[in-house]
Amino acid sequence: MTSTALPDAVKIGVVDDDLDVRNSFVELLTSKGWKVVAYERGCDFLQHVRQDAPHCVLLDLHLPDMSGLDVQAELAASGIDVPLIFVSGSVRPQERRRAIAQGAVAILAKPVDAHRLIELIRRTVSPPP
Repeated sequence: MTSTALPDAVKIGVVDDDLDVRNSFVELLTSKGWKVVAYERGCDFLQHVRQDAPHCVLLDLHLPDMSGLDVQAELAASGIDVPLIFVSGSVRPQERRRAIAQGAVAILAKPVDAHRLIELIRRTVSPPP
């Protein structure tokens, strides 16, 4: 049996330029009782990440202002360690390798399976037993 207990006040960041996708993630994650902070652009997320630090981030790989990989690199360069789950409609093998090599938790294909995403987030933000 999988434990669903999570720390209080779990905050999930969502960075996706597609309004419908962003809203779907927000609706799904808030239905689980999590606080969700959503951004359309990577640069907007980076401007707020320090003062509104999430426990986990769903990050679109292909954003209009900067790629998800660029956001990942900026976080690392700034010393911000937050688990990243990439989501994308298409992923090239070199993007997958780079994301995972730089510490991404996973890369999920859109449309994302809701059950799989919820379980992945639970495992990511749950304290070790």
